[in-house]
Amino acid sequence: YPYFSDEMHCSICELMSPLLSGTGTEHRFRVFLPPGYRENTLRRYPVLYMHDGNNLFLKEEAFLGNTWRTDEVLNVLDRMNAINNVIVVGILPNDRMAEYTSPGYHDYGRFLVERLKPLIDAKYRTLVGPADTAVMGSSLGGVVSFYLGWQRPDVFGKVACLSSTFGYRDDLIERVATES
Repeated sequence: YPYFSDEMHCSICELMSPLLSGTGTEHRFRVFLPPGYRENTLRRYPVLYMHDGNNLFLKEEAFLGNTWRTDEVLNVLDRMNAINNVIVVGILPNDRMAEYTSPGYHDYGRFLVERLKPLIDAKYRTLVGPADTAVMGSSLGGVVSFYLGWQRPDVFGKVACLSSTFGYRDDLIERVATES
């Protein structure tokens, strides 16, 4: 098995210090490290950036106390050998209605590409190419994920959009359809 002991610490408990975007807006985030991360110090991991980070792990932060149980799901899928281990970065929104829609997702996207990803790649053992960098979200988080994958395929090679609200304040689908 790729690791021998269960992690004795919580890799998601620490809310990382706010990181400033190019516009001066602060973003907080949490990092989930896969089992075995601290044991095998030579291994590098793909990274999944997830929007609405407040809904991913902890009930006290999640909307109506319902989380995606991201850490539990990834651990079960790992035990089943159904996925490769992945580092998850959960980004907490400041104003999801503005950041995840046009024109706000332009600045939010620059923040992810120019500020957050370089920080994560420097601090953790990541695989840095687009084939190993994914972005995921639901509802408006799916919209910004789609936007990032469409505009920055050089960074985000994998995109997951769940129950995305593409028609809200945006013509993203029409722009994609008409792009030559």
